[in-house]
Amino acid sequence: MIRFPQPLSLLCSTLTALLVLSCCSSVDPLHNPVPLPDLKSNLLTKSTWLADIGKSGAYHFAPAAINNQLITVAANGKVTKLAAATGRIEWQTKIDGEISASPGTNGRIIAIATIKGKIFALNEQGQVFWEQTVADEVLSAPLVTDSAVIVRTLGNRVYAFDIENGKQRWLYQRAQVPLVLRAPLGMLIAGNTLIAGFPGGKLGTINIDNGSLVWEATLALAKGTSET
Repeated sequence: MIRFPQPLSLLCSTLTALLVLSCCSSVDPLHNPVPLPDLKSNLLTKSTWLADIGKSGAYHFAPAAINNQLITVAANGKVTKLAAATGRIEWQTKIDGEISASPGTNGRIIAIATIKGKIFALNEQGQVFWEQTVADEVLSAPLVTDSAVIVRTLGNRVYAFDIENGKQRWLYQRAQVPLVLRAPLGMLIAGNTLIAGFPGGKLGTINIDNGSLVWEATLALAKGTSET
């Protein structure tokens, strides 16, 4: 039996593997790939207008749209009102503070929130006519009804302020939980109730007139031995 030196044996093995791969690659595939069709867009889009409204910074903002008008905000405190059809800027103003949430409006009153918990109510001309302070930061857009400005904070608090003078009407507060996602927390109004989700897989409704909990349901249960 002839024994080759180890380097020569390794070389032979490598050449054999390359020969096998070469033979395999020369075999025609069982199914030829289908050519990709050329994709052509049938919908032509173009920008109707462009306006400078400022930068969002570290936040995520969405404009408030009502009565063919748009209300936008920027992190540096700039608030802009535009005509939705033309983009014409009707007015711009700047409030004192770093805006941290999208604006809320009912078409007559505009509510603005800052990272330090300042709430500003602006009239249709962009003038501040009252301001309030809540306990912690606000990332959710305020809701504005015909009678109240409703603000939700990151600390599981929901406030209602009188729309005319800013006086606090009620406060709904829940116990703190170990882990809260730092993100905008949604709210919806249905009739005379406020619908909101809460940490721990909870969904509840709050009476807008007095801030009392109407009902609550558990939609999901936490699992695991820690918050993660």
